[in-house]
Amino acid sequence: MGRDLGGLGEEFLVRFAALGVMNVGLLAIGLGAASERAYGWIRLRQVAPMPPLAYFLGKVSTGAVMAALTALGVLLVELVFGAVSWPYYAWVSLTLALVLGSLPFTALGLAAAYLVRPNSAQPLIVYTAAFVLFPVFMPLLRLPEWIQTIFSYLPSALFIDLALGAVGLASPSLPSFVLLAAYTIAFLLLAAWLFGRDEGSTFG
Repeated sequence: MGRDLGGLGEEFLVRFAALGVMNVGLLAIGLGAASERAYGWIRLRQVAPMPPLAYFLGKVSTGAVMAALTALGVLLVELVFGAVSWPYYAWVSLTLALVLGSLPFTALGLAAAYLVRPNSAQPLIVYTAAFVLFPVFMPLLRLPEWIQTIFSYLPSALFIDLALGAVGLASPSLPSFVLLAAYTIAFLLLAAWLFGRDEGSTFG
């Protein structure tokens, strides 16, 4: 027989689902791209028929697919343990929130991978992830209010609010949506530009 986790348990379930999505974008995809640069695998695309844009979009799409799989993982927890009691539309909303919310972190991971020299990219991604993912654990910490205010504007905090709002555990404001969308556009444009710059220096 399942056991309902209650509001606090549901909140942490969503937070860790969001954490999984951000980890995929920042660490799995970002570090993967950095490794390809560091070990020279990216040069193989010079003789491959796949255009550079397809490679870039493939990385972004992978982050979205992994986000959907993360949502399915949360659903599996519900089916096996009966841990939460959300209506079907909440699951649809959560899946959409995780998929859309994966975009800025996948783009940020790619941007960090192409921002610096290949051997320096991996440490940069790890440090970036540690800073960006910090808001996931803010409820467990007693931080000064001014620090919490600063962290509330990070894309990870905005994404968590979006995910919590998808299942009725938070009420994200319109400015939060706008700011997260701005982060997404900025990171995607930055990642695309850095990727193009690296393509030019590699194959130009």
